[in-house]
Amino acid sequence: MASGVGIMKYLDAMIAEIDRVRSMGVHMFAGIDQPIHASLAYSDAFSDQVKHHNGQGPISTMHHQLSLSVDRQGQLLDDHGAVVPIVHQWDRMGRLKYMFEETAIQGPGAAPQV
Repeated sequence: MASGVGIMKYLDAMIAEIDRVRSMGVHMFAGIDQPIHASLAYSDAFSDQVKHHNGQGPISTMHHQLSLSVDRQGQLLDDHGAVVPIVHQWDRMGRLKYMFEETAIQGPGAAPQV
């Protein structure tokens, strides 16, 4: 999440880093953007960024979640009980995926999503 200027700064940094890695002879394969992204995120490339641990910020990455906490409306809650507005990788939760689809995506009484 960022402003338009922030997104452009991020994309410029990603392109530069991909070009740098490619120039070292590293084979570019599907998914290589993830370690490059992580390297930039945990470096000093963006001094104004704010990092949040999963479950403690506006985005929850669900790939490794072992449990869910939802409110009465079926909205996903973070570790502090606040509604999580952005949910990433909800479709990679194994069996919990179905519970998440039922409660958080459709919500109680909602029509199925097609």
